[in-house]
Amino acid sequence: MTEKQVEYTFDLFGYSDLYKKLRYPLEVSGEFKDVDIEILESFLDRYSFDNSDKVLFDDFIHHFRVFKKIYENNDLPYRPW
Repeated sequence: MTEKQVEYTFDLFGYSDLYKKLRYPLEVSGEFKDVDIEILESFLDRYSFDNSDKVLFDDFIHHFRVFKKIYENNDLPYRPW
């Protein structure tokens, strides 16, 4: 995904503040470079980041990697609610 796609996806799910906080580490890590946008959309749809001020990059990326593995191994469909 491009940086703009990642930013738009975070904004779409109401996490623009979280994206602003995690933007630099996400870019440096390249974590979303080869990720399908549906995985990120599904992750942001299913997880709740109520207090994004307390979310650390390491915690966020750990949860994302676990979710991505489950998503890929179980062929989870994207279900926008």
